[in-house]
Amino acid sequence: MSLQESESAATNLARATVTALVRYGVKEVVVCPGSRSAPLVYALATAEDAGWLRTHICLDERSAGFYALGLSLSDEDRSAPVSIVMTSGTAVANVHPAVLEATHAGVPLLVLSADRPHELRGTGANQTTEQVGIFGAAPVFAFDVPAGYDPARMDALLRRAVCSACGMFSGVEGVSHLNLCFADPLVPQQQWRPGQKPEVVHISRRSLQATPEGGSLAESPVTGIDWDEDQTVIVAGAGAGPESRMIAALTGWPLLAEPSSLARGSLTHAGDATVTLRDYQQALGLREPSELARQVKQIIQLGRPTLSRPVSRLLAFEQARLVVLSPGGQWADQAGRAAAVLCPVDAAEAARQWSQRHSLSELSGRGEWLERWQVASRPDFPAVSPQHLAARLWAESKQADLNLMIGASSIIRYFDRAADAILVDSDGPLQVFSNRGLAGIDGTLATARGVRRGTNRPTRVVLGDLTFLHDAMSLLPSLGVEDVLALPGLQVIVLNDGGGSIFAGLEHAAAPQALFDRFFRTEQHLDFAAFAQSVGAKYREFSLAEACESADFAPAEGLEIINVALK
Repeated sequence: MSLQESESAATNLARATVTALVRYGVKEVVVCPGSRSAPLVYALATAEDAGWLRTHICLDERSAGFYALGLSLSDEDRSAPVSIVMTSGTAVANVHPAVLEATHAGVPLLVLSADRPHELRGTGANQTTEQVGIFGAAPVFAFDVPAGYDPARMDALLRRAVCSACGMFSGVEGVSHLNLCFADPLVPQQQWRPGQKPEVVHISRRSLQATPEGGSLAESPVTGIDWDEDQTVIVAGAGAGPESRMIAALTGWPLLAEPSSLARGSLTHAGDATVTLRDYQQALGLREPSELARQVKQIIQLGRPTLSRPVSRLLAFEQARLVVLSPGGQWADQAGRAAAVLCPVDAAEAARQWSQRHSLSELSGRGEWLERWQVASRPDFPAVSPQHLAARLWAESKQADLNLMIGASSIIRYFDRAADAILVDSDGPLQVFSNRGLAGIDGTLATARGVRRGTNRPTRVVLGDLTFLHDAMSLLPSLGVEDVLALPGLQVIVLNDGGGSIFAGLEHAAAPQALFDRFFRTEQHLDFAAFAQSVGAKYREFSLAEACESADFAPAEGLEIINVALK
């Protein structure tokens, strides 16, 4: 009798699953403890001991989902999804917020949920619910694996799941969900000896742009962009990628880049001129469109611009032609105005070819256009203000070579206006992270811990008080339990404005004060010092004036919480 024949169906299925995970490039697996998922746990533990992969133990599934998201965000290659394993029942449901964020942000994740056998569904069996389709339309791929599934078929199934999560065919990265049914017994009879690590099959996304007959992709013409139109701006939203900077540098067009666009971490230059605009919201007009904004005739959009009303207003301008650059089958176009949707890699190549035929120094109209935007976007904030503090934290994060995780709501909007308001010398771009898929405040701290683990670099988190409270339990040692002492520092800076101050800048500010305070501002009164002590964190607090002028934000070892009172 072979070793496989002597083992239960659950054990053989789990071992085949783990082997296929490794074969298709999965290196990181977040594991949440549970009984029904035990066959996977035993197989993962043995595979880790053999050097096949790395596991991360997280007790709370909701935080674990965002921790996995952070791990995936920290992988610049995105060559394989991060996987997360949990038991059945509410454990699966708790991952849903992270699944939605990953789906809308285009971040590859592979969810492996354990389940009871099919015959126990609907019988009232313990910890058993309908897990098939539990994430709705969010996954790019989903499959229900029955308890009697042939282990020999797991390789093909995992290949399909990983390829789908990485957007190999659709160009759309996201979440794959395998619901694995395990029947008793759940404990292996003998120790697994996995042997040599399987040869890794690397998954890569194919280009979605057709290659012209008899020519190369680089020679493919890109129609839809008027490269000779001087009065053009480039809008880079969340996840825009390097092409936005490349096109701006080649064409000399002004670059309006959000902090999480991957195009704002360092200034972009076209010749001697800086094309990255700093306070571009001011240039566009905060309340009404500026005269300069009204003169835009062409907009090149990359990523998902969602941060500011001035940009949303610009993208809706009927007089400006909107061209969207997207690597896959989903793109942002809220106003439904896109005149063309093109591949960003091809557009960057077309920009390079255009630049070889033109000298920016000879295009006086383009230089004058850029200069007008540079003047209009010069930052002008009070020396004591949240924007000035954001500018300081951005500059010092760049100098100290920190990861910077920015919370949603008002905080990232401070950075959107103030990034690079203080210019510093730095060798490399600032690595900026923010959950902008659905722009929720949940999971920010857990995501930051995943980013820190994945990059093994000190990480600074800047977030509001409600965002902190929403995810405060992710600072407990129960998330990534081995990471508490072994990793570089995690500095959490709370910009405490006493509740949901972002609503004061919206139409809800006109509501009666008592209604506004109770339903929108929702001010909380947490003892931050006591909380810091409870999670073993160092603690400091500053007024806004101290934070802007004299406070020392040099990161410390371990976990540190800094509370800055904005009012």
